[in-house]
Amino acid sequence: MQKAIQEFLHYLEQVQGCAQNTILAYENDLMQFQRFINEGSSHAMGPDSYSQDRAEIYRARLSQEGYRPSTFYRKLAAVRSYLDYLREKGMLGVVAMSEQLRPSPMERKMPLVLSRDAIGKLLKAPANLDSPMALRDRAILELIYRTGLRASDIANLKLENVNFDLASLHAAGRICALEEAIEPIREYIDSGRPHLALNHEERALFLNQRGKGLTRQGIWLIVKRWSEVAELGEGVSPHTIRHSLVTHLLEDGRTVREVQIKLGMKSPNSIRIFTAAHRKAGSD
Repeated sequence: MQKAIQEFLHYLEQVQGCAQNTILAYENDLMQFQRFINEGSSHAMGPDSYSQDRAEIYRARLSQEGYRPSTFYRKLAAVRSYLDYLREKGMLGVVAMSEQLRPSPMERKMPLVLSRDAIGKLLKAPANLDSPMALRDRAILELIYRTGLRASDIANLKLENVNFDLASLHAAGRICALEEAIEPIREYIDSGRPHLALNHEERALFLNQRGKGLTRQGIWLIVKRWSEVAELGEGVSPHTIRHSLVTHLLEDGRTVREVQIKLGMKSPNSIRIFTAAHRKAGSD
């Protein structure tokens, strides 16, 4: 590894106190950047070989690789931080390069949104089975789409968070109307969860095969599994269902403020991208 990159990673660890996962991710991102810089050369190129043109070409290449937006932005951020570090150290050839590595508006992709028909297929996918896990998964899918809860919020749910009398759920500091999710949740608690609960003192609402509460990652895998069964393609996640709910609510004429309250968003800014997309679709 190039000495300058090693020094930068050491700086992140010892001075900035970055987590090991962050350092490892930045290491991979910077090695990818260095391999790009070395292309066409028989030896490793140093910082004095960097240029604004090369930085712009690198950004364009990353954009074409099909990375998820979060990964794409992190890779750009890693190199920008590295270049800023070099500039502060007085290295040559890096002035203004960071600006060339900022994603353009065209590179900020719209989130994946499922049509109502696709959502219907997803929600029905586990309904063909009556196993404890199928009942659980159906309840989770319905819950995400009806409330817009994040995977982490669902992983933290307890049995006592459900109020069947009011058909509501207390989660993430707010009260959510369960709507059509109430019956799948009731069926899961009555007929599915007892088969998964190996310890009757476990209060997590959604359990895995070992009788423990599902993790955020487990919920992501559940969504991925049933989206494949429903033949919806790759890339469907709990975020996708949440994004789809926002879009469908706006299509139904709900205001941004109403959607913000329903999903417990602190700021309406997160909804603006859907508002713009909705308006564009209406003008096409």
